Amino acid sequence: MNSDEYSTLLDSIKAHVRAARLRAAAAVNSELVLLYWQIGCEILKRQAEQGWGAKIVDRLSLDMKREFPDVRGIRVLLDCHAAEYFEVEPKTLHAAVKRHQRRFPADFMLVFVGDEAAHLDRRLLASSRKSRKLPSLGFTGVGIDMLASVLKSKRAVAHSVENIREGVAAF
Repeated sequence: MNSDEYSTLLDSIKAHVRAARLRAAAAVNSELVLLYWQIGCEILKRQAEQGWGAKIVDRLSLDMKREFPDVRGIRVLLDCHAAEYFEVEPKTLHAAVKRHQRRFPADFMLVFVGDEAAHLDRRLLASSRKSRKLPSLGFTGVGIDMLASVLKSKRAVAHSVENIREGVAAF
């Protein structure tokens, strides 16, 4: 096997691993979104029926953190990493999201603000040493799939084609 064949094979394997990791994250995120929705519905129901106040959420949050200290919530792919994966500039990714805002509901994309954004910015700046001028976004698994459908890079198109093939194969 010459070096060009090896490079092609390696690139193909890397693409499959990345796609599989994203599909796995999407499946996990779908379950977590459903779980959090159910929990939210249960809390709202109890608040309405039994008069629980807003403090119950804080109390439940603390108790859940004690029971499950390693659980941090929904996993997301940050915009800077999504841009790298789809081989586009972060500003291109943000422009596509802005043009197609209706395609990114809350369960597809999170916008980090306040303390969350500051914490992310500190972590990202420490690791990359780049200044961050765009808002911090996080994409769930389904959000990554939607992002692939609105970006025009070769990687984004390949991701969308693979998703469609998998969907058709599931039928």
